[in-house]
Amino acid sequence: MSKTYTPAPAYTSTSALGRNARLIYGAIAAITWFGFSATVIITACDGYARGNVDPGMFGTSAPGWSGAPTRLFETFSYFTEWSNILVAVVATYLARHQGPASNWWRALQLCATMMITVTGIVYAGFIGPYKQLSGWDYLTNPIQHIIVPLAMVLAWFITGPRGGIDRGVILRSLVIPVVWVPFILIRGAITHTYPYGFLNVEVLGYAVSLMAIGFTLVFALVCILIFAGFDRWLTRRAQR
Repeated sequence: MSKTYTPAPAYTSTSALGRNARLIYGAIAAITWFGFSATVIITACDGYARGNVDPGMFGTSAPGWSGAPTRLFETFSYFTEWSNILVAVVATYLARHQGPASNWWRALQLCATMMITVTGIVYAGFIGPYKQLSGWDYLTNPIQHIIVPLAMVLAWFITGPRGGIDRGVILRSLVIPVVWVPFILIRGAITHTYPYGFLNVEVLGYAVSLMAIGFTLVFALVCILIFAGFDRWLTRRAQR
């Protein structure tokens, strides 16, 4: 008697998260929201220590409450804050949602994981070694640049959710970082200030800054493809 062949589930199906996985994402959401909220409150109150600011860089706002709008606008312009906000939103959703995620939520999760990875790697390699922490930086800086990136990436590898990363999801996951680039350039053209030294058009000029942006976007795409490849491999491995 011949065996009946039952095909493996399609890769495009998206797995739901179990209780333990949702608890992990709940903890990540709590930590990330705390780090972001603390950053906003301390920034508004002008609680961070002020140092020397290079030409064309953020950090020249007026002291006290009169400079709060400028400081907050600068804070919300950092790639770090965009990535942490996205992680907080996605982790909150995954902690509360018990069914399979839609394609847009899979794209947001992939985007959040990629952006927070870029945040962690760029900080560890190019910013952190040269940054001197003081005061409230000791609280919020490690949370946003070290703890959240490590926690989100590890949670993704360990718990998922798995499957559902197709070409459409990959393209959707690029929307937010692609939007951030012209936002920063247009904002900089108006205010003549930039969040990061490698984007400082006032000092480097557009040619060098655009080249740096290009390398960053390529690196982001490589991260997405690596995550997508691991997701496909882990999904097929689980289906065997």
